[in-house]
Amino acid sequence: MHKPIIIKNLAFILPHRICFFEFSTQVQYGEKIGIMGRNGSEKSSLLKIIKEEMDSSAGEVSDLSRLNIGYVPQTIEK
Repeated sequence: MHKPIIIKNLAFILPHRICFFEFSTQVQYGEKIGIMGRNGSEKSSLLKIIKEEMDSSAGEVSDLSRLNIGYVPQTIEK
């Protein structure tokens, strides 16, 4: 049996603002999700925290060592 990805009370706080606070969710095995939000709302930071490429300010993400998580980083165009 596959366990869900569990995010519990995750927070990311910068010196000048709170990006997200007490964010909790579960993603069940086989579900496909999208993350939407305004530019600068730290969607990429959330994904980096989930992939353990960045530290959160608080909260926890279930052990994802058994998973391959991929995402396409933001493309900056001028």
